[in-house]
Amino acid sequence: MELHLQTKKIVDLILGRLLSSLTPDGRYAVAVVADGGAVLVPLEQDADPEPLMERPNGERGFSVSPDGKWLAFHSRRTGPTEIYLCPFPNVDDGLWQISTETGVEPRWGPTSRELFYRRGNAVIAATLDMSPAPRVLTSTTLFESQSDPYSYDVAPDGKRFLVLEPVESTSDSARIHVVLNWLDELERQLPPP
Repeated sequence: MELHLQTKKIVDLILGRLLSSLTPDGRYAVAVVADGGAVLVPLEQDADPEPLMERPNGERGFSVSPDGKWLAFHSRRTGPTEIYLCPFPNVDDGLWQISTETGVEPRWGPTSRELFYRRGNAVIAATLDMSPAPRVLTSTTLFESQSDPYSYDVAPDGKRFLVLEPVESTSDSARIHVVLNWLDELERQLPPP
């Protein structure tokens, strides 16, 4: 029953809002609202979303840190789009700008001390010191893509990336194969127990 409710909530989020991040404990989702900003959606009980960040500055790309204490996002607060951090879930308790020359799509590494983000075609790694307040220790370009825009994600180990890029279409790559009832076919081909 709980899993069904959680799955239903996630489907509702995808249909009604842009699901942006899940908390490390899996109890809440952060979802983008139409005018910028975010809501916090409880996934384990049948409760309404709570306002998390209500600012009309194009906040997007919300990402909750692995320790659940920080929220990274991009925003046009100062003009160009930059990466910011704030405490989570008490987002009004501080705000720190992380990028200096634009940034979008923040993603956390395996700890709350490394934050990745895109700047144009480049993926940047920022090493952070979180005490007493967040500050960037180093910022390094990791790699560049051949196209922009693209989306990416970071593997749990923080050492590998999944990057979505357009692919040139050929006659072979333009085909889509859909296999229906594949489990029935597999069971038919297995020897009897």
